[in-house]
Order: sequence, then C-alpha cells, then structure tokens
Amino acid sequence: TKPHHTSMEGKAPEEGSAPAASPFKTSSPSRSPSKSGKSSRKDGEKKKEKSSKKSGKSSKSRSSSRHHGSSSALHSHNRHLAVNTIDIFHEVTLLFGTVSEYCTADTCPIMCAGENYQYWWADGMKIKTPIKLPAHDYITHLSVWISKLLNSEKIFPLSHGVAYPTDFEQYIKVMMKRLFRVFAHIYHSHSKEIVALELEQELNTSFMRFMDFVEKYKLVKPVEFMPLETLIKNLKALRNQAAPASASASGVAKDS
Repeated sequence: TKPHHTSMEGKAPEEGSAPAASPFKTSSPSRSPSKSGKSSRKDGEKKKEKSSKKSGKSSKSRSSSRHHGSSSALHSHNRHLAVNTIDIFHEVTLLFGTVSEYCTADTCPIMCAGENYQYWWADGMKIKTPIKLPAHDYITHLSVWISKLLNSEKIFPLSHGVAYPTDFEQYIKVMMKRLFRVFAHIYHSHSKEIVALELEQELNTSFMRFMDFVEKYKLVKPVEFMPLETLIKNLKALRNQAAPASASASGVAKDS
C-alpha cells in the first residue's frame, strides 16, 4: 500500500448572528384616556423599557462569558497540542539522528516500513504530486516542512492573545501521521543499529509517549499503525505487566 499525503484544508465554522430582539408592542386605545391615564401608561412603558434593557445586558453578559470560556478552553487545548508536538518532533529528530548515517540511498532507497508499506512525499505546496524518495530524503523534507510550520506565527502563534487557526488540529494530525512513519522506518530498517547503540529503551519510551498522545486525542487513524501493530501490542503488554510490579514495589518501600 502507498499512503499519500492529502492536502490540508480547513474551514472556519460559520458564525451565527444573534437573533434580533422583538420590538416592544403596545395596543392603541379605542378612546382618548385621561391625563392621569397617559401618565400611568408612560410610566409603565418606561419601566418595561428599563427592564428590557437590563435583561438584554444580562443576556449579553452571560453569552459573552460562555463564549469567552469556550474560546479559552479551545486555546488551552491547542496550546497543549502545540507544546507536545514540538517535544515529539525534537525527540524524533534526535532519535533518527543516531542512525541517519546508516540510512542512505543505497540502504534505504524508498521511505518504507517493511516490504508492505511505502510512503511517498508531497507537501501540498512545492510538491503536490506524491513522489518516491529515499528514506533519508523523505525524512529531511519532513523535518524542513515541520520546522516551517512551527516557525509560522499564523499556525503556531507565540504572541500573547493571538488565536490558533481554525484548522490547527488538522495540521497536528498530518504532522503526527508523518512522524509515526519515521518511528516505523526506524523500527523496521534500523533496529540493528539501535540495539548496537543500546538505545532500545530510549526508542521504546519515546514511541510509547507518542502513542499515548496521539491515541488520547485521536490524532492518527488506527489504520496508520498497522506497520507496527504487533510491536504496539507487545509494548503495551509489557507496560501493563510492569505497572503492578512497580506499584507493589512502591508499597513495600512505603511500609518499610
């Protein structure tokens, strides 16, 4: 199979306008009232107008408060995604850097994760039609592409008060999908080098941190995990086995 990158398209949700307040209606009297009647009716209308204005202000205040709370929660969520994305990108870059000298056009002529999964490169801008690249070139293109996004104030705003774009999470999803491919390539094509460098623990820890993040927020479709499906199950099983042992050990230490 040859998963291709699809162009990122985000559309801001349409903002609905608030419904216009219905006009205050009064019925015309069938006969002319007395002066005292006019005064009484005017006073009543003034009270109703004041009450309507206060109610309107209160409603606007509540609406503004709800909107602000929702906007603040979304901003915090996006910031959390941004911070973790930056950390993961740096970790993947460092991990691949340890085996990059072994990843050449001769040893890895195609970006792949085993024989059944090939990944072609396209960025939707300069390269719109997916092309075959050696693994090292694919990962280099990916690194440059992600770096540009991270340095874009429009996509990853650093200034206080600047909102994230409406399609921000879509960018994160594409980045995570492609960073998974780097993990998959390392495990399939450079496991011997990782073992020789005694970096198995570092690689597994970083990978499981990545999996926890993308699964929690559903950033990568499960079908993308198929090249490492067995590995993921094994690593999760090992972690589950280690958890009770760790809890038991900490309990003994506490009691002693």
